[in-house]
Amino acid sequence: SGINDLFYLARIDEWKRQDRAVEVVYLLKKRGIEVRLLLAGQVSDKAYFEKIYNKSKDLGVEDKIISLGSINRRDLIKYSRESIGALFFYDMCNRGNAFYEVFSSGGIIIANNDGSLNDYIKNEINGFLINSVEEAASVVSKLYQDISLRRTVRMNAEETSRRFIKSWSDRVNEEVSLIENATGKPR
Repeated sequence: SGINDLFYLARIDEWKRQDRAVEVVYLLKKRGIEVRLLLAGQVSDKAYFEKIYNKSKDLGVEDKIISLGSINRRDLIKYSRESIGALFFYDMCNRGNAFYEVFSSGGIIIANNDGSLNDYIKNEINGFLINSVEEAASVVSKLYQDISLRRTVRMNAEETSRRFIKSWSDRVNEEVSLIENATGKPR
C-alpha cells in the first residue's frame, strides 16, 4: 500500500459517490498512471456496491479497486498517511467524522468543492477542493509525481488539524451532550 493508493473512507452508500473515485482511477490509467483505490467502509447498499464494481469492470480498472470493509483506527491512520490522497466526493456535506479522522491522521484531502470544508481546507495549501472528477485526476497526477508537494500539503494539513480539530473522544462527548440536552435524559 502507499505511494500508488487512493483512499476512500465512507460507508458504501450511493450518496457517498465512490463511483466518482472509480472514474478518477480510470482517468489516471488513461494518463499512464496506475493507482489502486482502497474503499474502506461497511457495505450499506449492496446494489450500489455492485454498480461500483460493474462500473470498474466496464472501465477496465476492476483490478485496481480494493474493498477493505470496515477498518480499525490503526489501519485508518496508516491508509490516510500512506496514500497519495483521500477522496471525499459525497453528494451532500463532506464534513463528517470520516473527514475529521482522515484529516487529523495526516491524510491529504481531495474533496468536492461544496463549501462544507472551507473552514479547514485552503486549496492547494493543506488539501484540494475540486469541481470535477477530471480536476481530481489532475490533482492526483500532480501529487503522484511530486513527493515534495505531498510532503508540504501533508505537513500543512497536520498543522491545521492540530489547531482546529477536536479529538474523537471530545467530538463524541459533545454529541452525547447534545443528545442528552435535546432529550433531557442523562447517560
